[in-house]
Amino acid sequence: MSRVNILKRVKIGARWKLLSIPRNDKGNPNWAALPEGRYFIEWYLGGKRRREFGGTTVAQALESQKRKRHELEGRHLGLPGFERAGEHSKNPPLHIAVSNYLDQVETLKTPNTLRKYRAVLERFAEYLPIDRTSGIFRPRISTGSLLTS
Repeated sequence: MSRVNILKRVKIGARWKLLSIPRNDKGNPNWAALPEGRYFIEWYLGGKRRREFGGTTVAQALESQKRKRHELEGRHLGLPGFERAGEHSKNPPLHIAVSNYLDQVETLKTPNTLRKYRAVLERFAEYLPIDRTSGIFRPRISTGSLLTS
């Protein structure tokens, strides 16, 4: 069974710390033992620790833990649809992101606005320099030109 831990981020002094939830005498989590904060869940995948936001309440944190545990168990069992569970996908290439955005905006904007959005975003995608080995670099605005760094 996959282990998914719940952590709580609390402010101690001037710093934020992630602390595990302490247990009471019976071995159950003592949710009231720590001061106010946000909950995070953590798990290990491929020998690396992964974390993500779990919620602001105990119920949200438990639901996030349960959902992540089911995803990881589905991956472990080889169920279809869970092959990439627990992994964070990289950002899509720019032309795919532009296409997806325009598909979403199509229903919200007028045809004239959509036509202008499409023209500007496609021109931007053509203009942005791309390095084939390491992806897209951010432009250097201070020099006034788009150079790769």
